[in-house]
Amino acid sequence: MELNGHAPEEMLEEHSLGKLPDAEAESLEEHLLICPQCQDRLAEVEEFAEAARRAAARLQREPRSSLEGKWRGLWQWLARPAPLAVAAGMAILVAGSVVEWRGVSRNEPVVSVYLQAVRGGEGLVGARAPADKRLRLQLDSAGLPAVGSFRLEIVDSGGTGVFEAEARRDAGEVSAQLTARLPAGRYWVRLYEPRPAGPLLREFGLTVE
Repeated sequence: MELNGHAPEEMLEEHSLGKLPDAEAESLEEHLLICPQCQDRLAEVEEFAEAARRAAARLQREPRSSLEGKWRGLWQWLARPAPLAVAAGMAILVAGSVVEWRGVSRNEPVVSVYLQAVRGGEGLVGARAPADKRLRLQLDSAGLPAVGSFRLEIVDSGGTGVFEAEARRDAGEVSAQLTARLPAGRYWVRLYEPRPAGPLLREFGLTVE
């Protein structure tokens, strides 16, 4: 299945819940590699699902006598505008049904990869990451402008762009969560100023294997 245009909302919701068939999941993840807008939409869906799951876990730990008010508050929260399939899935979890989270985005841990700049702003060639895993890139922030975010681009060894995202500064650390998995290969991670067509600030080497 090939995607023409952006991924449908229902497909992103089913992918977040681990219910998307393998063929469609593969097509979606290929699309996510080149579509920043769908990357952002998927991140929003997954963020909502994770927040609802944490709220459900807190409710299950509460004494029975205090649950009535918490239940009311949770249902009001789930009623906010949000993807319906995700809210329904979370409601089933809160009710005590056994839900198996098959999506790799739910079960796999995030692998943090530190990319350090060296002489001349060139990336450290030895930076490595596992293939087809959820990656969080932590970027050397020394000497970068004191702004809250940057534009991040990943290109392959031939210079073809495969992923774009926003890298954010938090407590002095600049990092980016990748919503698509990188296959094995050699890549360059490029950091730009956030404004459109902003200049290249730094480039890092990354080997995925």
